[in-house]
Amino acid sequence: MCIYINKYFHTIGSTRLHPSAFQCIGLKGCCKTGSMKHIHAALLFSIIVFALSAGALYRQTAMPLPDLKEGQTHNSFSPNSGEKDMDSDGIPDRIETEIFISNPKRKTLFVRPSREKEACETPDSEENPCLEYWKEFSSAIFPGSSDGRANIPAFCEANIEVIIVGHPDNPYKPMQKFAYHPASDSNHPPCSIMEITLKKKIGRDGWPVYPVTTEDEPHRGHTFFRSNCPMDESTSRSFWVWSTFGYSSSAEKSNNYYKAFIYAYPLDRYFSEGAYASISVGEKPVVTDCKKYPGKCNMLSPFNFNDSDPPPNPPYLLKPDDTVEFNDIEFDADGTILRIGQRGKPYTREEVLARTVVHEMGHALLESVQEDHCRNPSCILYQFVLDWDPRCFGSSCDPGRKKNSVQCKHGPGGSHDIRAHGIVYNHIPDNPKIKRRIKK
Repeated sequence: MCIYINKYFHTIGSTRLHPSAFQCIGLKGCCKTGSMKHIHAALLFSIIVFALSAGALYRQTAMPLPDLKEGQTHNSFSPNSGEKDMDSDGIPDRIETEIFISNPKRKTLFVRPSREKEACETPDSEENPCLEYWKEFSSAIFPGSSDGRANIPAFCEANIEVIIVGHPDNPYKPMQKFAYHPASDSNHPPCSIMEITLKKKIGRDGWPVYPVTTEDEPHRGHTFFRSNCPMDESTSRSFWVWSTFGYSSSAEKSNNYYKAFIYAYPLDRYFSEGAYASISVGEKPVVTDCKKYPGKCNMLSPFNFNDSDPPPNPPYLLKPDDTVEFNDIEFDADGTILRIGQRGKPYTREEVLARTVVHEMGHALLESVQEDHCRNPSCILYQFVLDWDPRCFGSSCDPGRKKNSVQCKHGPGGSHDIRAHGIVYNHIPDNPKIKRRIKK
C-alpha cells in the first residue's frame, strides 16, 4: 500500500533544535551545554553529600543481565562481577567515572559517525573501507555538542548519554581516534559502538538496496509522482514523493547494534529536483519520474518554495532554494496542480538530516525492521513523515497525551522502547585473548 507523504519504513528523520533551545524539559543539564569541569564538580559534591548522609555504604542489588545471543558474552565488569552499574548499561560506575568520564546515572551509547571519502577507489583496510570521521555530525547536525558528547534531545529525554568515537575533544584520549576499537584498548573497557555512515557515492551504493518488490527501488534516489495512491478503503490521493535517504538493515550488524546508513544522493535530489515551469494552478509537470528524465527535473518543486519568491504567492516562479517544506498542494492523477493552499514550515538540510539520523539510530538499537515503528505521531519512530520537527522516543514525547491515545510499542519481542533494559548495553570486546585473560 502507498503511504501519504512518507518515505516508507526507514526515512523518518528529525530536526535539530535552535542552539538556545537545547535543554530537555524536566531534565536540566542532560543536553550538555556546560563544561566537563562543571560535571566533575557536581559529581564530586554529590558523592560527598551522599557519603555524609548515609549510615553505611549503599549496596546495589545486581540487575539481571539481558539474554545473550549466540556468540555473545557478558562483559567482565557487569554488576554480577561485584561492581556497581547504577544505570545498568554494562559499564560499572568505576569505569564510567575513571576512564570514560561519563555519567554513571545515564546509559552510555557510543556512536561512530563516518562518511565516505570524496575520492576513494581502494579501501584503507577491511575494517575501515574508504571511511573518515563525519565531523558535521556534531558541528552542524547536532549543534551544541561538545567534549565528545552528542547534543541529541531525543536521547537526552530518554536518559541516554551519546558519546562520539572519533571526536577530537573526547575526554578519553584513546577514543579520540576515529578507528578506536575496545579490543585494542589496554583498559579493555566494556564498549559497544553503533556505526552511523553517510554514504555519498552515486551508483549502487548511492541509495538503499531494496527487495525487488519495493516500490521505491526503481527510482534510485530521485523524486517521482505517485498517482491514485489508496489512502483507505474508499479514498485515494496523488502526490509527489522523495526517494529514501535513511535506512538500517537487519542484515548488517556490528558491535551488538545494527548499522545505520544515511544517503546523500536522494537527500540532495529531495532539495533540488522539480518538474514544473511554475507552481501555479493548472500547471502540469514536464515529467513525473525524475529518474527517467533527470535533465528535465531542474525546474520548480512542490517540496521547495523559494524564500525570495516575490508576492503574490502563488504563483511561485523561482527555482528551489536551500530549504524544503510540507506544502498544501492538491494534484490530479496526471500531476496537474488543482489547488495551492498554505505554504509549510521551511526546514534546512541539517534539520532533515538530524531527524533522519535519530530515527535510524532508533532502528539500529531495536531490530531494524518495520515492527520497530509505532502508531503514535508524536514519536520519532512513527512510520509516516508528517514534518521534520524533532521528536522523542516513546509516548513520553507527547506530554499532552490523552488517556486513550496511541501508546508506543517498538519492536518484536516486547521491546517497548529504547529505554528498556538491555537495549543500550555495552559488552566486552570480541577478542579471544581478552576472553582467555578474563577466564583466568
